[in-house]
Amino acid sequence: MVPWGCDVGSDMGKGKKRGKGAKKDVVCGCKHVTRADVEAAVDAGATDLADVKRMTGAVTKCGKCKGRVKACLDQALEARAAAGAVAPEPEAASEPETENPLVIHGIYRHFKGDFYLVEDVAHDSENGEEVVVYRKLYGDGSLWVRPKAMFLSPVDREKYPEATQRWRFELQHVESVARRA
Repeated sequence: MVPWGCDVGSDMGKGKKRGKGAKKDVVCGCKHVTRADVEAAVDAGATDLADVKRMTGAVTKCGKCKGRVKACLDQALEARAAAGAVAPEPEAASEPETENPLVIHGIYRHFKGDFYLVEDVAHDSENGEEVVVYRKLYGDGSLWVRPKAMFLSPVDREKYPEATQRWRFELQHVESVARRA
């Protein structure tokens, strides 16, 4: 997560608590996108509103949150620049990705073909290990967990030589069907 915080939220100007307890403020109510989600998108390389829309789903339904999401994005980008951090450069298509980002509320494709929605990251009560909580986007839509390291790991090429994607779960960029013309 980024070392800065966006102070834009759905409770702006209403005298509600800010700071650490307000970290999960929703900036897009229709898609349940929080400030932390926008910051995670910046961490994963988002540099403009189109990137945040693609990575989080914010601003893709009613559009009323566009100003809040844009302000949060601008704050995160300004803080990144002030901290001396540089946004990751998009890699050339011929070069493989060196990192597989985890985006809360992102839609991922498993290398065997099915799609899943990442709900959150939790901690195993026995060993403290981070686990990804994700939902099947088919069948019964049930929730599953998997260790974060395994979720973001590359496909085992020895075990699955015919796999067509690099990562076990890959982030998908799903366009809104309402925006298609």
